[in-house]
Amino acid sequence: MSDPRKAEPLIQARNLTKHYEKGQTHALRGVNLAIKAGEFVAIRGPSGSGKSTLLNMIAALDRPDSGEIRVAGQDLTKLRDGASYRAHVVGFIFQLHNLIPTLTAFENVLVPMLELKIKRKASREKAETLLHQVGLNGKADNLPPELSGGERQRVAVARALANDPQIILADEPTGSLDTSNGEQVIELLRKINREHNVTLILVTHDKEVAGIADRVIQIRDGQIVSDK
Repeated sequence: MSDPRKAEPLIQARNLTKHYEKGQTHALRGVNLAIKAGEFVAIRGPSGSGKSTLLNMIAALDRPDSGEIRVAGQDLTKLRDGASYRAHVVGFIFQLHNLIPTLTAFENVLVPMLELKIKRKASREKAETLLHQVGLNGKADNLPPELSGGERQRVAVARALANDPQIILADEPTGSLDTSNGEQVIELLRKINREHNVTLILVTHDKEVAGIADRVIQIRDGQIVSDK
């Protein structure tokens, strides 16, 4: 397998700055970053260090005050339709899964495909396949409250894959899980990264979780202090 770092960056950030509270809080201070397609990158740092702000920049959920961020050559600071970008390029996994409680596991996985206007039969087959891939064959008709924490996060992983994203952004995906379930979710993400060649960016404060990634970026006070 070729080294993804030898290819052109999929994600390129240059001199990103972001301030909140009328300039009193410096979330990002001149961040420079390059991530290649297929990399598994962990962004680690204490609470308030800027790691979630950086993730939101990559998701086009937030814009920098200055600097530039490009994904697949597209300048996100000039993006007109962030929703379309997210629907086609990015898959999300959150700490608290963010599943719709009144929809079944199967229906939750279908949701991202509505934006893509995939035909009903194809989308249903895809949802079944994804639930199978994350080990939830017999749980398709269960509502989120009927699932364990680990199972709910597996549904969230399947949902994140539903739009065939180039990038999966995982914000503390094991933060609400016990050690065993957390390890299973991380191994599942690692497997998806390898088998689907999807770029995986995981935000965590956990040193052990970060250690599974190919590359660990340490961020503190809005600045990258280590990248290896």
